[in-house]
Amino acid sequence: AVASSGHLASQQIQHDSVWDSVNTHQLACIMRVSMFALLLQVAVGIRANTEVSSELDNSQKIFNFINVSPYDFSEFSRRLEILKSKLEIAELKDLHLGEVINTPDEVRKTAVDRLEESPKARSYAVEIDNALFHAKLVNRALVLEDEVFNGREFTSLGMAMQTTILAMLLPNLRNLGTGLNVLFGGCGIGDWAAEVALELDETSRIWCWSSSNLSTSLGEKVFLNHDLEDIFDVAMIQSSPDAEQMLAAAIAVRKGSKLKFRCTSPNLDGCSGNFLTTDIGKSVERFTAGQGYDMVAYGNALTPEELPAVRQALRKDGFALIPVCLAAYQGDTSGTSAPWYCSGSFWKIGQERVQDQGPLVQF
Repeated sequence: AVASSGHLASQQIQHDSVWDSVNTHQLACIMRVSMFALLLQVAVGIRANTEVSSELDNSQKIFNFINVSPYDFSEFSRRLEILKSKLEIAELKDLHLGEVINTPDEVRKTAVDRLEESPKARSYAVEIDNALFHAKLVNRALVLEDEVFNGREFTSLGMAMQTTILAMLLPNLRNLGTGLNVLFGGCGIGDWAAEVALELDETSRIWCWSSSNLSTSLGEKVFLNHDLEDIFDVAMIQSSPDAEQMLAAAIAVRKGSKLKFRCTSPNLDGCSGNFLTTDIGKSVERFTAGQGYDMVAYGNALTPEELPAVRQALRKDGFALIPVCLAAYQGDTSGTSAPWYCSGSFWKIGQERVQDQGPLVQF
């Protein structure tokens, strides 16, 4: 299920710092230091915080255990296997760990099945491994910190849905060129936006936009208040054929110049504006000075009646990937879920209906 429009609690305080170019010397130094650290870890055979607690019986201990520093997806995955082996313990049953244990590898089959069961989405199944690679690059423990401690599940996309969406987004981005304006509406904490940012050149900009300030503040905490090596798996980035460009993009995300968090609801601390994520037309002038977007992706569902405004916000060759709401139902009242959810299908749309592709994946 996807949170319905206007109800996903998340958006971001503004950061208007400009792109600081990263020179070759700086990149080379970072890569040498990171490689030395990796070799040292292999030689010694240990990492920081690798001691396994005999009692993973509360949220603080669990978070400390899975938050690998510096972040290494392989080590993170290993620790989750240990955690899963303890999930039968009575003390763990009431903790909020359902999404924590859903690593990219864990959800691979689910994501592939979602794509292959739809005739119009089947061609994207071949993109799953690339989507999984990107999903592994961001420290999922930091993204899910609020969920581990407070049980709020609406501040981030589930890993299965995130991987599925990345498989549809990334191949469509390849043909758009450079200097792109990219918008994530109902963005949440922003890990999926950060993963896409790693694919874009230094002149492209991404806005992570939500109506309220909860996920915005959480997203800024993850991407602006931690060291680069704790946010991203730098060694994995260095394994990519585009390592230099991706590392430069990761540095720009950390500086706040490439991934910009925006919150636009009135009367909320850290928000600037007076409109919801359904009012995409108002965002065009505020975020892009009227230029429009090359790519739009939504984490909260829109109604069919709201799609024309999305089309108008796109540049000529741009596209949007939208979860289109066909039926709404109420969430629980515990405060850990969104007030309303929708069911429907994802659609890829363009400025004109003839460019549309869908229905794609159901949600």
